[in-house]
Amino acid sequence: MNLLLIPASYPYPALPQTGAQNERCAYMLHRFVDKIIVLSPRPFIPSSLALRPRWQFYASIPYHYVSRGIEVYRPAYLVMPGVMQSFWLNAVAYYAARPVVKELHRKHRFDAILSFDLCAAGGLAWRLARDLGIPAAGWAVGDDIRNPENSSFGRAASEALQKLDLVFYQSSELLYVGAQILGTKAEHLQRSGRHRILSRGIIGSETPLNDRQRAAVRASLRVADGEVVILYLGRITYDKGLFGLVDIFARNSGQIGNMRLVLIGSQPAFDDTADLIRHLEQYPAILERVHILPACSPEEVWTYFNAADILAFPSLKEGMPNSLLEGMLSGLPSVTFDIPAIRDILRYDREALFSIPDFNYGEFFERLVLLSKDQHLRKATGLRAKHLVQQHFSLRHNMRSAITSLKAVESYRESQRGYLDVV
Repeated sequence: MNLLLIPASYPYPALPQTGAQNERCAYMLHRFVDKIIVLSPRPFIPSSLALRPRWQFYASIPYHYVSRGIEVYRPAYLVMPGVMQSFWLNAVAYYAARPVVKELHRKHRFDAILSFDLCAAGGLAWRLARDLGIPAAGWAVGDDIRNPENSSFGRAASEALQKLDLVFYQSSELLYVGAQILGTKAEHLQRSGRHRILSRGIIGSETPLNDRQRAAVRASLRVADGEVVILYLGRITYDKGLFGLVDIFARNSGQIGNMRLVLIGSQPAFDDTADLIRHLEQYPAILERVHILPACSPEEVWTYFNAADILAFPSLKEGMPNSLLEGMLSGLPSVTFDIPAIRDILRYDREALFSIPDFNYGEFFERLVLLSKDQHLRKATGLRAKHLVQQHFSLRHNMRSAITSLKAVESYRESQRGYLDVV
C-alpha cells in the first residue's frame, strides 16, 4: 500500500515539537506500508498583515524536506486571519495542495489517504481522495469535532464525517460527539463498520534512561535532595487546567513542603504562557516553587519524565491525552480530573491513576500531597500505570490496526469497481 498522510500539523526545523505525535504515527505507519508521503499545507498571509509572531514561524516552513526518512510536502495556502477560517483550511488549502498531490500520485500511485484531525485535515483528505478515486480515512483527535454545529468548523467536521470512507475516534466520548453531529446514536455508527474507536497510541523512549541523567536534569532545575518534582507536560492553555492548579498551590502554600511544580510546554507565540506568568506573579509565596519551561523535543520529554516523581494532569477536556499516557508508560503515578477520556483509560484498571471528580482542585492537591509523602504508593501506582499503557495503548499495534482497516476498505472498493465493470 502507498499511503498519503495528511496531518493538521507536523514538526519543522524552527519548531520540532509541533505535531510530534503526528510524526511518531507517520514513522510507525511507514513500517506497515510500501510508501508513505506526508502532506501538511502551511498557512501564508502577506507580510503586511502578519502581526502575530506565529506567522514568522509559518513563513519559515520549507516546502519540501525529509523527516526521519519520510518525505514531507508543505505547500503554502493563502489565509485571511479571522475571516472564514474553515474556508481557508479546507477549500483554499485543497486548491493549493491539489497540483502537488496529483503530481505525487502520478509518481507513487497512492492507494489511500489517512488524515489526523477531521476539521483541518479531514476536509482536505476526502476532497483529494475524490479527485484520485481512492478511499480516505480520518482520525478524530479531540477539539476537531467539538466545534458548534452551526459554525464553519462544525460544518466542516460534519461534512468530513459524512464523506470519509472510514473514521477513527480516539475515545468513546469522541464517537458519541460524532454521533450527535450526524443525528444518530453511537451504537449505530459502530455497527455501520465505518466508525471505530481506536486510540492512536504511544511509544516509549528509544534511549534507556538512568539515574545519572535523572540527577543532571534535577540539578538543572535546582531541585534539592529529598524534594518531590510534580510535572505537567503539554500545551500551556486555559483548558489544560493550569491556572486552577497554580491557584490551589498558592492557597495551600503552607503545605507545599518539599514539592516543586514544573510546567513544560511553553510556546508563547501559540499559547497562553504570558497570561499564566502574569497569573503566577500574583503569588510571590510560590514563585520559587513553580517553573514554566519551554516546549521540548520528543526525545527530551522522556528525560523530564525520568527526573519527575509525580505527573499532574489537570486538563479539563481531552481527545486522548498522549502526554499523560507517556508519563504513565514511564512509570509515573498520575493525578487527573475525571473527564471522559480518563474513564476510557481507567476501564482497564481503576487503580492505575488517581482521577478526581467534579474538577475539585482541593482534592486534586490533597492527592498530590499524599503521593509526595508516600514513596511506596508512588511506585505501586506507577507500575500499574506502565503495565496498562503497554497492554492497551501501543502505537505499533494501533497503527497496524488502522492500516488493516484501511486495506479492507480499499479491497472492498476495488471489488465493487470490478463488479460494476463486469455488469
